[in-house]
Amino acid sequence: MKIRYRCPYCGTRFAPPVRAFCPHCGRAMRLPAPVLAAEGRRARARADRLARKTGERESAWAAFFKSPRQLPIFGAMMLALAVIFVSIQPGGEWVPRKRVDPRTRAVENLDVLRTALELFRRDVGRYPSAGEGLPALLHEIPAPGWQGPYIVSLTCDPWRRPFRYAVDGANVTLFALGPDGVAGTADDVPAPPVDWAAVESAAAEPHSMRVHLLAPPKR
Repeated sequence: MKIRYRCPYCGTRFAPPVRAFCPHCGRAMRLPAPVLAAEGRRARARADRLARKTGERESAWAAFFKSPRQLPIFGAMMLALAVIFVSIQPGGEWVPRKRVDPRTRAVENLDVLRTALELFRRDVGRYPSAGEGLPALLHEIPAPGWQGPYIVSLTCDPWRRPFRYAVDGANVTLFALGPDGVAGTADDVPAPPVDWAAVESAAAEPHSMRVHLLAPPKR
């Protein structure tokens, strides 16, 4: 049995397909939700068939970019492609990022700090006191001759602990606590011997350039 509908204004009865207006009196009618959904699907199908015939149907890429929901997906795709592009050598060889040993990074940072301490001593005539500590290499102190900063930044060691510094006259103690975080154990990382060639080379440069020369390598 075919379903029939009745106009509430003129009483005309009619069968699907149904429009939002009565085909007899032309007044707007409130149709059931399933009927409206079916009409919407039919309207979209008609528009799609017409677009195919006229050649005006938009491409899949155009429809993709019109949807705001697709923009995060497109951004993630572009970011992944950029990471892959940067990680490939000109010859096409994939270069995985190498994991640097924490002790190696600690030694590199300690070497920079040790050189900066020698430059500080050349300018001020002494090493930073125990109270001033390593921050004196970065922040100006009320001492004649200070011409810093001598380092780019004062970071922690690879185990996220401050580097240990002590001074006794002309003797400097500089080290990292290592993985266990306890001083005086076998895994402590001491500062390497002073690289006097690096000290002299940095001292010969203008003070504004020293801090860049002493920047540790990025890992």
